[in-house]
Amino acid sequence: MLEVFQAQNALGIDTAVLTPEEAHQIHPLLRFDDVDVIGYDTRAGYCDPYLSTNAYVQRAKDFGVTFHTDTPVTGLATRGDIKLVTTPNGTVETPTLILIAGPWTNGLARMLGTEFPYEVSRHKVITLRIDQDYGLDWPTVKDLTTPDKIYFRPETGGVVLVGTGDHGDPIEDADTLRDDQVGMRELGAGAGRAGQDREDRAPLVDAPAGGRRRSGDEGEDEGNGRTEHRSLRA
Repeated sequence: MLEVFQAQNALGIDTAVLTPEEAHQIHPLLRFDDVDVIGYDTRAGYCDPYLSTNAYVQRAKDFGVTFHTDTPVTGLATRGDIKLVTTPNGTVETPTLILIAGPWTNGLARMLGTEFPYEVSRHKVITLRIDQDYGLDWPTVKDLTTPDKIYFRPETGGVVLVGTGDHGDPIEDADTLRDDQVGMRELGAGAGRAGQDREDRAPLVDAPAGGRRRSGDEGEDEGNGRTEHRSLRA
């Protein structure tokens, strides 16, 4: 891991090596007695997808962009250099077409005879409540030694979100994705939810088997939708 941290430093990634005592001060619930090397990354983190999308929308509106919601694209075609976008409200002609439809992108791109090399997959996510609020300034923890690459991080409401960082279960139709609500009382966990999540697979914290991981301080800014962390890797 020291070699990994040194390589990261050479690429401009701010990863420092901490003692178990220093790491415990950053996340008081973690134990590092079986961890040999702990790295602390001050710039790693994630973005809230809802807040981030809305931040882009609001800023785009500031520049005069018009949004048409509840307007599905039913057809795409080309006529020379012009792209034709068909919706229930009519056809739009444009010289430039940008597809930013997440897991639905290939479904639209196939209308133009194009397909992009990506895979849509379903990941398991659950939120749990412990006997105290899980601090928003506590880091994201990821265990790369587990088969499912388990990670956990703070979530709104003082709960902890637990998910998998592996490749998930591939699916063909993105419309089958949904947020399944699971009553945690039935699971004996108090409160929470299960569903899908999208997470950067880069480790925020990395430790040997049985070890714990964490990343760093989080500050959520609803203005730009970004959630920043300092990351601890063991």
